[in-house]
Amino acid sequence: MKIIDNDNNIIKVDQPSVNNIEDNRIEKDIMNCNDELLISEVKGIVKLPYSLKEINDMLCNNDCQYKDVNEIVETVFTRPFSDYKVQFISRYTETMKLARERENCGLIDSISLSLEMMKKRYLHPAIISACRSLNELDVYLDCLDKNEIDKFKIFKIKYELYPVISKKNRKCFDM
Repeated sequence: MKIIDNDNNIIKVDQPSVNNIEDNRIEKDIMNCNDELLISEVKGIVKLPYSLKEINDMLCNNDCQYKDVNEIVETVFTRPFSDYKVQFISRYTETMKLARERENCGLIDSISLSLEMMKKRYLHPAIISACRSLNELDVYLDCLDKNEIDKFKIFKIKYELYPVISKKNRKCFDM
């Protein structure tokens, strides 16, 4: 069996339970956008960043629970945009998941951190979902506080949002 790594090199694996990724049709955007958080109001999805190593591990370690790469991306790394509709609540819940499930923090510390993140108006909750650790979230928050988001290099963030008409310029459109 063959598995593709980040440099598009083929690695041989001797496990017969692993699906052959080469036989499955992998869309080019799955291979190219693996380090990008896509927040798309237009498509109604949030696609979290992932590494090919994570996908390979899921194919190898989950007793063939997933059939192919597309299924993993759609079920694990793609979430509906509606999950983040009420942003301050979503910031709380995503921070709790990050702290409790991924970082194994205590309940009191997790609640305290979640309440703090809940107040951060300019922090989209999908960014919290995309962070793999509290350190990554701290790096992003530092960049956000300094207004230097372009210096955040852990993953790319791409927004696809509908345009909003500001109240100041609304007179131009009212008839």
